[in-house]
Amino acid sequence: MADEESSDRQSAATAEQLGALLDEYESFTGQSIDRDEYAALKRAVETDVVPVTEADRSFFVLGSYDDEDRLRLVADRLESVGKPFLLKDLEAFDSVLRWTTQFKVMANRATHIVALYEHSEGGHEWEAGWLDHRPYREKFTVLKRDYPDLDPREEPFDGMFAHFVETVAALDRVHRFEAPTDASPAEVERGVETCVSAYKAELLDER
Repeated sequence: MADEESSDRQSAATAEQLGALLDEYESFTGQSIDRDEYAALKRAVETDVVPVTEADRSFFVLGSYDDEDRLRLVADRLESVGKPFLLKDLEAFDSVLRWTTQFKVMANRATHIVALYEHSEGGHEWEAGWLDHRPYREKFTVLKRDYPDLDPREEPFDGMFAHFVETVAALDRVHRFEAPTDASPAEVERGVETCVSAYKAELLDER
């Protein structure tokens, strides 16, 4: 009986998320899903979306995949307080949705979005532009690397990206750690862990 109830809940959750995702897909792309894509999308919803939406607290971890080990570090440290995930983890989506659509879909569903920013190179600059909208601001937090050996204007963030981070900081949603340009990987990782610990403490205080 318990297994049947669990299966029924899973089916209902899949149906609900699938319907919402089909609407979003058409809104984001201006196209409709064909029959073959529908089956793949349903599988993706079951494996990638429902576990996120069913979690009490979920974390969409963003940043540069050139620094994936550090993104994984953020995700690992957040596991004790919720369900973290990277866009790269959503493999079932790859055959159906472009990464930009995947990003928009999951940004809508995660309860929290956490970005590790050490520079403004790569696709996360596009992501920041999308997140600079009211629906996301209250659930978006930045973990930012400061470079004590550089003038702030010389840090590896272009002007638009730096302005975006300061906009988030004005909302008191930025945690900072210091690591100079010649910092060792271990030193940077310690800074990241300190930031994540402060963020987790903040989350637990909100309960």
